[in-house]
Amino acid sequence: MITCCEKSEFLRRERDVWMALREEKAARELAEERLSKKYDEIANLRRQCSKLEAEALEARVRVAPLEKKIDSLGDALVREA
Repeated sequence: MITCCEKSEFLRRERDVWMALREEKAARELAEERLSKKYDEIANLRRQCSKLEAEALEARVRVAPLEKKIDSLGDALVREA
């Protein structure tokens, strides 16, 4: 037979377990929210990197002919000297 003290102890422990579960759930939800924000930041940074990579490629394409022209002018100056 269960005594009143045993029943009271059981109910106290059950309440403690439920409280711990609620706290764990709140902590998990907060962690998931933070993780979601980090994923959004990462996605934004990836988009920015892609744009910058495209800009760098365009700049290289525009600079290449100028580099060749500078090299040929430098060669011409060396020949004249």
